[in-house]
Amino acid sequence: MSGTNVTLELTLNNGEDVPPITTGPINCYYSSGRLTTHYAKGMSIIMTYWSAGSINIDGTPTTDNRWVT
Repeated sequence: MSGTNVTLELTLNNGEDVPPITTGPINCYYSSGRLTTHYAKGMSIIMTYWSAGSINIDGTPTTDNRWVT
């Protein structure tokens, strides 16, 4: 993994006769900072999805959708 900020984009099956949909790239965070090189290659990690505004960082609502480790 490079030292750049990580995003995650999912491709979701939308039914047998419907093309799959994608989430678009969503920012990934390690605690309250952006995820970069916090984990070694091949590690399994648990991530939780939070929509914009659904959590607060130091009392300020988040402004973006995010995956948090």
